[in-house]
Amino acid sequence: MASLRILIAEDDKLSATLLKAMLEAEGHSVCAVSGSGGDAVEAARRLAPDAVLMDIFLRDEMSGVEAARTIVRDLAIPTLFVTGASDRALLEQVVESGALGLMKKPVSADELRVNLRILLHHQNLSHRLRVQAAEFKRLFMHAPVGMFVRDTVGRLLDCNEALARLMGYDAAASLLAAIPVAQGLYHPDGGELCCAEAHDTACEGLPGVPVRLRHREGRAVAATEYRPVLSGVPADAQAYLAVIIPR
Repeated sequence: MASLRILIAEDDKLSATLLKAMLEAEGHSVCAVSGSGGDAVEAARRLAPDAVLMDIFLRDEMSGVEAARTIVRDLAIPTLFVTGASDRALLEQVVESGALGLMKKPVSADELRVNLRILLHHQNLSHRLRVQAAEFKRLFMHAPVGMFVRDTVGRLLDCNEALARLMGYDAAASLLAAIPVAQGLYHPDGGELCCAEAHDTACEGLPGVPVRLRHREGRAVAATEYRPVLSGVPADAQAYLAVIIPR
């Protein structure tokens, strides 16, 4: 198993020392030991560890659950709880914190090893997903045809550089800043299908829907809108991708 840099959040010195010794025996390194929730969050921000082992009961007002929630949400650092707590309501909070798991004290070497392997697998999977997302974003932004993403209530979530150029903007960011809703992409002359109608028609599997985009200077730009059929996307998806090709 790969070596991990681990932050321990534990206010009991003996427990922290034992946990540190077990981690080092497995080939991992402990980058810091924090005794409070606030210190743990600050150390996680500053040191960017590979993982955090967190006790629930810490010595300041910020509990381990709150600290873990902040670390997972804001820093995306995988976190495991190591605790003697048994209160059911408290354990429910652990589930909602975003932590990957919980080990009850006293922790055995085997239990620690297995949980860290699970954590490492999750970390590797998350890395692959980030790489794939970055590659999709790169392909999306540099596609030779216009593309945008909108949600089911009409908010414009993203667009690419080709669409921005087609509509007279110098960059995708400029278009998104100027047009917060997808309906604003379309020219209001009434001569073509509106955004919602284009969406509904495209969903029927037709090859393309004629639309008129509203150029930054106000003129109409004739185009065809396609909604690709993406395999594996549920029918109740919260957003859809559209492809725009000038006519």
